[in-house]
Amino acid sequence: MNNKLRFVHFVVDDKFIPDSIKCFQDADLTTNKFYYLTENPTAVKYIKNSIVEYINIKQLNDIINLLEDDNVVVLHCLYALPAKYICKIPMNVKVIWYAWGFDIYSNGYPINPLIDLGDVLQPMTKSHMRSFIALKDLLGRFRVITDTKGYHTKSASMQYKAISRVDYFAGVFQSEYDLLRKHCQYFQAKRITHNYIHPEEFALKDISEPSNVSGNNILLGNSAAFLCNHIDIMHALYNQTTLRDFDVYCPLSYGGNQYYIKAVVKEGKKLFGDKFKPLLDYLPFDEYTKIIQSCSSIVLGYKQQAATCNCLTSLWNGLKVFLPKTSMNYDEYKNVDGLKVYSIEEDLNDLVLSSKPDFDIVNQRKIISGIYSYERWKMDLKESLEIMMS
Repeated sequence: MNNKLRFVHFVVDDKFIPDSIKCFQDADLTTNKFYYLTENPTAVKYIKNSIVEYINIKQLNDIINLLEDDNVVVLHCLYALPAKYICKIPMNVKVIWYAWGFDIYSNGYPINPLIDLGDVLQPMTKSHMRSFIALKDLLGRFRVITDTKGYHTKSASMQYKAISRVDYFAGVFQSEYDLLRKHCQYFQAKRITHNYIHPEEFALKDISEPSNVSGNNILLGNSAAFLCNHIDIMHALYNQTTLRDFDVYCPLSYGGNQYYIKAVVKEGKKLFGDKFKPLLDYLPFDEYTKIIQSCSSIVLGYKQQAATCNCLTSLWNGLKVFLPKTSMNYDEYKNVDGLKVYSIEEDLNDLVLSSKPDFDIVNQRKIISGIYSYERWKMDLKESLEIMMS
């Protein structure tokens, strides 16, 4: 492609963004500028060693005013920019929204979730978090109402106008596009495909490598997000099994809040004693991979689309993945021929935990690499560019 589109990326401070930047830079299919809108650059956690430029509202206005026909604005999350600034983007400039999950299912004031899945919290987690959620909602409303710097959207109509301004949309699951078209009347974007991936993961050269699983430990959850329903799934693990010769690793360094983390750690220690291993500090990829390799199973409690990279990494490494039958992840992967996932309700028991995986790991890897590898990501970007330039 001789005439490259000039992508203007607006990112969020998230651990997946550095990998995303590397993917775009290595692909060399577009020219790329990366910006992060922030009031406090010193608080940046994940993208401080990248090529991202930190900007304020005034600088954002200048960038928008200088956009040209061959620019493409890329929103890495709907909330990478305030809604009123999305609406300021000239109509001759294309806008892409790469969705995550929280910007579809967890929308707060002034709008509701764009895709309403009903009650996403299980009973025990809901009981622990009821007061906190109410307080969080109240503080969120206050923060929006009292914002004087333009970082928050005060009106639902402006947020919906921003959604209608999006030209192209990529969700983690293809089904999310159809659900948005069904549930959100303001959503009119065209479908493209994009996934947040680790560039070195799911490589074709690694397909025939033997499984690195070297233990029978269990990974419980993937972050401190209360939407994972940690307390409910650890009780399911405790009540539905009698095996106790494993450690229960529980990643809690990402997302969430200290109130919830303390509740999870307390309940985990109560049920599993010293076998419960909370991971409270962010670990480098290699260290986290070693922990995964000591586990034979991962248990996740999300109802909405979430933790997809953890699911696929676990499947690639030969772990058994347990999910609620009501979860979008379970529905997505259960319907992919050749992928094997288990339900918490029916399969989380001693027999399944202690038995060898009943799936072909090489076949699973071929399927995964055809969907989520860097080569697949690059093909998806090429196809997206062709759609935008047609």
